[in-house]
Amino acid sequence: MSTLPHELYTAEQTRELERIVTGQHNISSATLMARAGGAALDCIKCHWPQAERIFLVCGTGNNGGDGFELARQAIAEEYRVSIFQVGDEKEMSEETFAAREAILASGVEIHRFEDKLPTTDVIVDALLGIGLSREVSGYHALAVNAINEHTKRIPVLALDIPSGLHANTGRALGTAA
Repeated sequence: MSTLPHELYTAEQTRELERIVTGQHNISSATLMARAGGAALDCIKCHWPQAERIFLVCGTGNNGGDGFELARQAIAEEYRVSIFQVGDEKEMSEETFAAREAILASGVEIHRFEDKLPTTDVIVDALLGIGLSREVSGYHALAVNAINEHTKRIPVLALDIPSGLHANTGRALGTAA
């Protein structure tokens, strides 16, 4: 966990790799999401071992599902977790919705993002992932700006890619974390 990967993949290559893993290796999308959440939690443990409080900003796509899975696993390990959701759960994939429901079933509240983030040890950006292809606007832009306000004081772990960046070009689509 001490070194970064040497490979970079386009959004299309990443989707193809996910298709291969789920199709040829018979791993469900939900299992893949759980593994992503676990890997992200391992990253937090490695890079910020003193962290006790984790704040997650989750969107409605699979990136948000990875965030909900990270939250579920962090709760099981007794981290103090706060979750803010941006977007309507009616827009979620089946896997993302199931990950969200598992959090709610554990008794943890999921808050609607308004405009501010609380003080925490680590912020997890699980808002927008590799599927982003348009300018970030509305509450999504407010959430990205709120994340950015804290980056000088609080570490931010972006799942897949910082929200607001185009996965193929790295160009900011409006505002970016």
